[in-house]
Amino acid sequence: MPAYTLQDILRDYTLWGMCCWKGFRMTQFVRSPRQIGALIHNARLRRNLTQQALADLVGTGQKTVSRLEAGHPGTKLDTLFGILAALDLDLTLAPRSKGGIDLGEIF
Repeated sequence: MPAYTLQDILRDYTLWGMCCWKGFRMTQFVRSPRQIGALIHNARLRRNLTQQALADLVGTGQKTVSRLEAGHPGTKLDTLFGILAALDLDLTLAPRSKGGIDLGEIF
């Protein structure tokens, strides 16, 4: 089975993370590694975790968390899912919307 990276998935799908934080539910659309990195960064800070503490929870290195937060496109999906789970985030796939605001302009 091929190892897909975040870049592979973002090429074909719109991703959005559902985040429940103190009863607040938010949907974020993501179309680039940089955007998902920013969301992970913000979720980590809301939980008062350092990159090293998050890496320890996931069983990876601090440098891996740093690269993901910086939007490096080579993150493996198993690493991404481990980080999302540690931050209590879910990932949902949906067809891209046609028309309207280009979400790339917002981020």
